[in-house]
Amino acid sequence: MQTDFRVPLSGPALEIAREAAEYSENFLFPGHMGRKGGTGTALQKALNQIGESGRPHGFRTSFRTWVQDT
Repeated sequence: MQTDFRVPLSGPALEIAREAAEYSENFLFPGHMGRKGGTGTALQKALNQIGESGRPHGFRTSFRTWVQDT
């Protein structure tokens, strides 16, 4: 079992979070119409739009490992 941890955000990341708060008070990355959090499907669609061949499977774990390592 893992415990919660905090990661300080850079100035630009804080600005993104402030701007996102204008659209949803509950989620940093809200889903359609701000009703719930973004989904793996939304991430896959974003990857397709930018021409990225990677897939979202394991994205959260990969991101967490990267944050922890850096």
